[in-house]
Amino acid sequence: MFRNGSAANPFHVFFLRLDRSAEIAVTITDEAGRTARTAQRVSVV
Repeated sequence: MFRNGSAANPFHVFFLRLDRSAEIAVTITDEAGRTARTAQRVSVV
């Protein structure tokens, strides 16, 4: 997923267009196979 030389704390920006409320989960896997995951409920009003 990431190549050697990636920053220790990479900054990623992405945009979502949601039709309804949902839980958004993001998992990042580094080159050593370690993962970090976060999830957050997003409400569409």
